[in-house]
Amino acid sequence: MTLTQAVIARTNDLLNEKRMTKRQLAKASNLSEGTIASIYKQLAKSVTLSTLQAICDGFGMSMIEFLDCKYFTKASLTGVEHELAKTE
Repeated sequence: MTLTQAVIARTNDLLNEKRMTKRQLAKASNLSEGTIASIYKQLAKSVTLSTLQAICDGFGMSMIEFLDCKYFTKASLTGVEHELAKTE
């Protein structure tokens, strides 16, 4: 799973848990629906920290709380070094 796929999986879990739609998340996060859609379509190379922070804010949680799940373990993530290398 790539870092972006992990963000999508965690976001899906939280949307279901909080009974929110992507539209509601976009509004609560102060992000455009297009930004949320581009993450889900994996159009961007990766999710920026500022976008991830906005998503966390939309869920009313810290980034540490967002990342504290099964999707962000070393065993779950693949290609993260490659994704990070693209941004340097």
